[in-house]
Amino acid sequence: MRKLDPANLKLIGSLFILVFLFTSIVLIVKFLPQQRNIRPRATSPAEVTSRTSDGYLQWVSSSNPADPSGSCSVYNNYSAAGGVGTGYQGSQYYTMRSYLSFDTALIPSSATVQSATLQLTLMGDYTNNGFTLRVRDFNWEPGLSCSNDYGGDPPTASLISNIFHTSSLPSDGLSFNVPITGLSSIKKGSGALTTFMLTSEREENDNVPDPRVSEYFDYYSAESSYRPQLIVNYTVPDTSPPSAPGNLRETGRTTNSVSLAWNASTDNVGVAGYRVYRNGSPITTTGSTSHTDSGLSPSTTYSYYVVAYDAASLVSALSNTISVTTNSSGGTQPGGGTKPGGGTKSGSTGIFNTLQLTLSVPYLIGEIKIPVKIGSFSKDVEVLPDKKGYSLDVKEANISIGSSLTIVVGGNKTLLKKIQVTPNSETTAVNVGDLTLGDITGDNKIDDKDTVSLLDSLAKQTSKGDLNADQATNSLDWAILLANFGKSGDF
Repeated sequence: MRKLDPANLKLIGSLFILVFLFTSIVLIVKFLPQQRNIRPRATSPAEVTSRTSDGYLQWVSSSNPADPSGSCSVYNNYSAAGGVGTGYQGSQYYTMRSYLSFDTALIPSSATVQSATLQLTLMGDYTNNGFTLRVRDFNWEPGLSCSNDYGGDPPTASLISNIFHTSSLPSDGLSFNVPITGLSSIKKGSGALTTFMLTSEREENDNVPDPRVSEYFDYYSAESSYRPQLIVNYTVPDTSPPSAPGNLRETGRTTNSVSLAWNASTDNVGVAGYRVYRNGSPITTTGSTSHTDSGLSPSTTYSYYVVAYDAASLVSALSNTISVTTNSSGGTQPGGGTKPGGGTKSGSTGIFNTLQLTLSVPYLIGEIKIPVKIGSFSKDVEVLPDKKGYSLDVKEANISIGSSLTIVVGGNKTLLKKIQVTPNSETTAVNVGDLTLGDITGDNKIDDKDTVSLLDSLAKQTSKGDLNADQATNSLDWAILLANFGKSGDF
């Protein structure tokens, strides 16, 4: 019996794995996005949820309902419930007020409060016909006792919200979201405490038809699982400017234009755009990281720098400054004879300086370097998923305008494309189109050798099989390989 070659065994095993993976990957291929455009998101108001750090219940009793003085008791962290209202017990009339203190130190002192909501769960309704709960701002501090002013009688603290409830409460309680209308009551910054006084309309108005009838209700306090919470939405002013644009550089020049590019800035919220300066004066703003300055004079030197700005109009430090001299308007530029691209000089004068490429790589997620070759001249283009236009400085190739050239674009896991072009000016545009991912082995075709290589990369978790440049070798790379399997590049 003939033995199978180990390489064939490996290939057969790979094919079996491909069949297994195909059913789960085919849908991924169908819906795989062509490109991903990631933009900084604008910040929404921050939110902080504060639970009660402490709670106090004040109980004042007297033999005369019209007399607010009398014996007074203050209870700290009063069991699992607090109370609000009036009542009668034995021969004593009593009034209950509660004070809720929230730790709001996490809210920056520079913040602007947009909204605030007090969450309470009320229970034990002894009014039977509804009630009105009043929430008042109160500058409470730990350590107060009955001898201190707890808000006066009737209370003098600012009213910031009401809860109107027209029926009795269920036995297991009812939750309320109380909007805080007086946002200045929310304290901010280090050590801040925000405290509310809870009273009832009956207690405040002394409107008691029969003072011996108790009318009060309870709420779940800090010790319960339904403890009160204060939810605050706020914004913080942006005070951090973007970082300076990096590596400002020339990417091309003509007799009347200069092409620039730079590395993107970063910002804590998001970069809104860039401002380009020529000779110290602003000439344009742009949302991209490149710009071509046109309408210039031949054989003239210009200096450039760039700044970034954000939505708060905060401006970065300056980028590096570069000086660029435009080309002369006449005369024969250096160089002649047969050019690196293999073409023959057609008699036109001048040097081919800038190659403007239009290309894309379907399924690309990250950044990939794509080689561009003209004869012995070679340069990499950093291709991004959300960008199609690229400017390449080729003046080092010393190619005369009018020469017939063969430009080869591709490699580094993409198939090659060959384009024939004759530049008729110092800047020439070439539309490359889509480059095909999947050539892991670099032989300009996508076949079973690439399948084996991807299997090996997947097993060892190396970057060799990372086709879409998302920093991982996974099923998405398999999907790309299957979608392009059997294709070949230009030879």
